[in-house]
Amino acid sequence: MDGKMNEKKFTESSISEDAILSKCLNGIFKESNKLARLYNARVDVLIVSPAGKPYLFKSPSSLKLVRILKLQKTLNSVMKELEYEKERAKVLKKRHQEFLQNYEMKEIKNMKIDEVITFIDKLKAVQEIVKRKKIDIEDLSSQKE
Repeated sequence: MDGKMNEKKFTESSISEDAILSKCLNGIFKESNKLARLYNARVDVLIVSPAGKPYLFKSPSSLKLVRILKLQKTLNSVMKELEYEKERAKVLKKRHQEFLQNYEMKEIKNMKIDEVITFIDKLKAVQEIVKRKKIDIEDLSSQKE
């Protein structure tokens, strides 16, 4: 080649030849795939074009098909679990709404600012009660020792 690159000249005939080759390859590979799936066999096809370019088709082996089937089974299981969790979320959301209605409560995001401040004050009061109870329990436990 003495350092010169061969350039393929694109003419109408070479483009149509490429299109014909492409269609033939697709047809052969499609049929190879059908055979592989029909007979659960491994099919490898190597075609070398007139220009010397290799084209390779490798069908999924039976081991790959088994793996795919196992993954499909796992996916189906996960999808069923997801559906169950979606239904469970609906039930929990409904229970939560009923709880809020029964105790005349609101979610914080639905409260007005003065309601939030009142809520915080009530939480602080409960926190103080818990602190006092904790101190009382610690005193009682230290007296027993």
